[in-house]
Amino acid sequence: MIVHCPVLECLLLKKTYGFDSISINSSTLVSIGVSFLKKVELIVQDAPKLRRLLQLEQSTELKVSIRGRAKIYCAVSTVTLSSVLTSVSKG
Repeated sequence: MIVHCPVLECLLLKKTYGFDSISINSSTLVSIGVSFLKKVELIVQDAPKLRRLLQLEQSTELKVSIRGRAKIYCAVSTVTLSSVLTSVSKG
C-alpha cells in the first residue's frame, strides 16, 4: 500500500477492506490507528519506534502479530477518532 516513505510517523487506516492482513515495516513509524470492516491481521515485522497502537472501533476482531522490533507502550481499544485528533492537535 505505502512504500518508501522515510518520514512517516503516524498512520491511520480507517474502514479499510479488501485484504486479510497488513504488514508493517517502518523505521520511522511511531503510532498506528486502525479501523477495519472485517477481521484483519496486523503484522508488525520491524518497527523499532512504534509506541502506540489504537483500535478506533471494536466492530471487528483485530489480530496483532509482532515478529520484529517494536516497543508498544500503549495499545488502546475502542477510542473515538475525535479524541485521537484532539490529543494530536494539542500535541
